[in-house]
Amino acid sequence: MASLSILYYTANTLNATFLTQTQVALREAADRANAEIIAVGRQPMDFGDRNFVFDPTIPICNWAIYRQMFMAAQAARTPWVACAEDDAFYAPEHFLECPRDALRFWYDDNRWQLYTWLKEPIFCTKPSHHDNIRPVAWILNCSRDLLLRNLTDRFRRYPDPREHNTPNDHWMEPGRPEEAEIMPGWPLAGYGRWRCSRPSVVVLHAESLGQKRLKPGHVRRMQTQRADELYRWGRADALLDKIGIPYG
Repeated sequence: MASLSILYYTANTLNATFLTQTQVALREAADRANAEIIAVGRQPMDFGDRNFVFDPTIPICNWAIYRQMFMAAQAARTPWVACAEDDAFYAPEHFLECPRDALRFWYDDNRWQLYTWLKEPIFCTKPSHHDNIRPVAWILNCSRDLLLRNLTDRFRRYPDPREHNTPNDHWMEPGRPEEAEIMPGWPLAGYGRWRCSRPSVVVLHAESLGQKRLKPGHVRRMQTQRADELYRWGRADALLDKIGIPYG
């Protein structure tokens, strides 16, 4: 029986090749980790051990992403959960080695970004000794009950995305200190950092919500630790070719 549920959410906007390749990698990682996949998308999908359809009339936004995460967490039957996004490649070890500590939200430091706007694509990350490595939801794992308590309270405070008066910061990653400002009275659990033995990779591409929020002309700053090739994922340019993403 699975002890971990992978909460997979997608806006179903990626090209079919990209989406298929990340799903194949996630399925392999889940099978290695004896984890189930609970998938929530904006259209019916033939992916996951169980899957659900999110209301496609709600605009693609941080509120919607966290609502999809919430739906998957509510459906989970395991004590531990891990988030998974549609544009990321996860190492099996990320799910096998993640901490089993129910008191904090845990974020894996061995996460890399693959830039698509360079003529010569490259993997980048921050060295793990940096104190300011920002928690990001695509690499979160934690207790199911802890995540449900957090998101239940958020949606109680901010229930309707159609009002368009909810700042994106209300949907910051669970455990960040800023939660005290947006959720007064919430007993802050805090977050922890750990480092998996193998890297996971997120592809930074034009359709990602993070890229769409950038101001016109702004280019995301590259991180200082760089690699042309990573264990399991191969060369950066070959991986982009494999998923059908143009670069340069």
